[in-house]
Amino acid sequence: MRTNMRSNADPLADKVVAELRSLVADAEDLLRPAGAHARRRADAVRWRLKGRLSDAMSKAAAIEDRAATRARHAASSTDRYVRRNPWQTVLIAGAVAFLLGLLFGRR
Repeated sequence: MRTNMRSNADPLADKVVAELRSLVADAEDLLRPAGAHARRRADAVRWRLKGRLSDAMSKAAAIEDRAATRARHAASSTDRYVRRNPWQTVLIAGAVAFLLGLLFGRR
């Protein structure tokens, strides 16, 4: 299940990373204008930079919303499981605590 969630998020995350790289390239263009058209070129790059930054921020917000929705769903599912199977949950937690005690007790 974790792999499936990761594969769904990768294309959108890759797009955001690509947008940010493009944003950095545009920022570099803005910092090194030269010649008579420097002012117009800087303004054009600035507007393009603002647009790309806005796009990247909206995509990042979409990723954040998806992650929050998935986290709420996971918390709800976990809560439901614990309420339906309290003794199994206690046994699993005890087993994990025992194993962690063995691992860290050897140090």
